[in-house]
Amino acid sequence: MPSGIARIQKRQTKSGATIYVVKWRTPDGADRTKGGFSTRKAANAYATKVEAGKLRGVEFDPKAGGITFREAAAAAAAAWLASRHDLTPTTLAGCRKALAPSEQRRRDPNHLGIDAVLGIYPLNAIKRE
Repeated sequence: MPSGIARIQKRQTKSGATIYVVKWRTPDGADRTKGGFSTRKAANAYATKVEAGKLRGVEFDPKAGGITFREAAAAAAAAWLASRHDLTPTTLAGCRKALAPSEQRRRDPNHLGIDAVLGIYPLNAIKRE
């Protein structure tokens, strides 16, 4: 069961069916809600996903499909690379190259990078598989 960052509420629909709603607060203070879970187990799984993202420092947003991977990566890559003091200069250069937008990589004969593969996809369309 989630540790308290996300809350689960049990509700009754007009027809008498039971559904569960997950509620949580974002770092900017906004309240988020995701509802319609038919079982508490499904609601717990979703709440755990929200909490895991918060603990990793990655805010889970069910509306993340509104932006593409390219937009999200551009915003986060520079900050992430600047925070990686443990990487050697060669590894850091490789990460910068892999995260660079496709337009910057076209001179390279092997220009297939992360942006070229995932850049146009909405964030919520990218799956682990």
